[in-house]
Amino acid sequence: LGFEVEVMVNEGCIQGCSNRLEHECTYTDGNFENQTKELVFQENFCKGNCTKIENRNPVLYLVKGNHIYPWEIEAYRKIGINKFKLNGRDGIHDDKTSMTDLIEIYLKGTEDIKNIESVPLIRFASNLTNQEKLKSLKVKDVKKYLPKISHFIKYGELCTSRCGNECRYCYCCTEKVKTILNIKEEKERKKTVNLCKI
Repeated sequence: LGFEVEVMVNEGCIQGCSNRLEHECTYTDGNFENQTKELVFQENFCKGNCTKIENRNPVLYLVKGNHIYPWEIEAYRKIGINKFKLNGRDGIHDDKTSMTDLIEIYLKGTEDIKNIESVPLIRFASNLTNQEKLKSLKVKDVKKYLPKISHFIKYGELCTSRCGNECRYCYCCTEKVKTILNIKEEKERKKTVNLCKI
């Protein structure tokens, strides 16, 4: 066909987001001093809407996101997509992680899943790295409950029209991941000793 496709593997945008283009065009990187009031308003409006949706159900956002996990890269290679891009400079929310670290972790995962089993799953979803609640979910805990790429190879072109109505596949996966998260939270809660006044 004479063209090459490059795929962003850890895209953080919500599927079908109506503010996606405007959000990227108004990105201020937190530096509001040299921005017009209109641009600052647009940035906050777009990001604010995303954040509201994300916070409503972060597990669903993680499961239904446009993320391509390292163990799925081979399926793309098989259909001739060999160029991948990692997003995420704006998704690093701690001083201990660099973009180089994220790339290295991702590449190690494409070589062998065992290399990343203890890595938090949100490392592969750039816009979710600030979701404290999800940080306890390691790859080994939830990989088997995440949607399988084989489902999307078979039904992917129908996602826009069937999702949430005829197809509940991702919602079922979300419930399984939520169960794992709830179990982890309950274990952590039991470790916490409540102090009381006597």
